[in-house]
Order: sequence, then C-alpha cells, then structure tokens
Amino acid sequence: MKIIYILLSVVLFFLSISCQNNLSKTDQSTIMILKGNEIIKNSYYNFGNVNIGSYKEVTFYIKNAGGFDLELKEGTPYLSYINDFTLVKPSKKILKINESVSFTVCFAPTALYDSNNIIIFKSNDPLNSTLNLFLEGYGVTKSQDFKPITIEGWIITNNSIYIGYYKLNSLTHNISFVIKNNTNDTITLSGNPLVTIDTTSEDIIFVSSPPSLEIQANGTTSFSIKILPKTTGSKTAKLSFIFNSNYSYYFYINYTAQ
Repeated sequence: MKIIYILLSVVLFFLSISCQNNLSKTDQSTIMILKGNEIIKNSYYNFGNVNIGSYKEVTFYIKNAGGFDLELKEGTPYLSYINDFTLVKPSKKILKINESVSFTVCFAPTALYDSNNIIIFKSNDPLNSTLNLFLEGYGVTKSQDFKPITIEGWIITNNSIYIGYYKLNSLTHNISFVIKNNTNDTITLSGNPLVTIDTTSEDIIFVSSPPSLEIQANGTTSFSIKILPKTTGSKTAKLSFIFNSNYSYYFYINYTAQ
C-alpha cells in the first residue's frame, strides 16, 4: 500500500508540472491596431482640424499578432457614441496568424468644438478581450481657420513645433510666443491658454498671462511658457486657446527630456 501511495504521489507531481507548463505558454492571440504600417500607440488617434461641411477619412488595420486565430466578436468594432464619427466595419471576423483586415473611420464635424469618440473591439484574445481606440478631432470653419501663433526663429508645421532637448528636473528658459490677429476684426482671447500634456507624464508647465486678451485687427499679444521636466522621454504639450468665446485653436509643443 505504501508503494502504491508513493507511485500515485509521483504521478500527481508530474501531472502538476504538466499543467503548470501548459498554463505558462505565451503564444496568446494579440489584437493590434495600425494605420498603414504604423502601430497606434497609446490607443489614441487625432484627426486634427477639419472644416465644417467637409470630412476626413482614415483607414486603419486590425492585425492578428498572436499565436492562433483571432476572432472578432459579433458587432465589433463599434463606436461608443453617435456623433461626428462614422465607422465602416472590417469585411471579416476571423484572422489567421499575421493576417490583417482594414476598417475605415470618417470624421465630419458639424460645429465648432472638440469632438471625441471611442472604438471598442471585443475578441477571443484571453489577455486583451476588450481593446479601446480613442478618437479626437476639431471642427473649424474656413473663415476662422487662421494660424495665429508665431515664434521668431522657429519653423511651425501643422500647428506644432519641436523645441529640442531639456535636462531632467531643470527649469527651462522662457519660450516666448506671439499671438497675431491676422483677421480684419478684433478678437478676444478667453483667458490664458490651457496647457495639457500626456497623462502619463509628470512634467510641469508654467504659463505667463498675455498682457492683453483683446487683439485688434492685425495686432498682437504674447505669452511665454517654462517647462520643468520630471520624467525622461519624448513629450507633447497641447495648448488650447478659445477666441471670441466659441472658436477653439490648438497648438502642440514637442520636446524631449533627458
């Protein structure tokens, strides 16, 4: 009886090891969202400024980067809200290993505001059964789609600049901005520009007050910022302006902390 007990214990021990080995396998299915060959980082995509009455269409791809067939659940992907975004769903629900399928998102703004939505994906991926892709876009009008920010010596591309490398935990010098009213009417800035950065960043940004919030036609006002980098890496600070209480303008400052 003692021998049988010992043999049974040995069998159970090896069965236990076998189960643990099965559980430790890492070849799990992985759902990946891409735009072209570029992986969508932080599950976020910004459509930028789009004129009211027009639209911007972007094609994304779902890729199975895992170790077995990826199955999209019925009805997925889908939008969380009914607003200025529309979605054309992918043509297939089951993707083989390394296989991709496309889907299209259209942003057609109907008013002057910052519009947001979320695309939700549900699949058989045991490690990531629900994946969210956050969308953002801004409705503007042609008559108000002006570029009011100027910085002498800097090249501005697509409402953004790159200002270089800054030392960790060291306050930067003043970075000065000029707001120019290149319209034929007086415009009013509704307070200081709001500055937001990536939620994972602990950097601190100080903003000075413009000497005047009212800007005459072809006139200017100014403000400056200082950055105190608290974490290393590439960062983007978003400056949000509101003119005449209803027109939003966004400007992006890219920098690197090291």
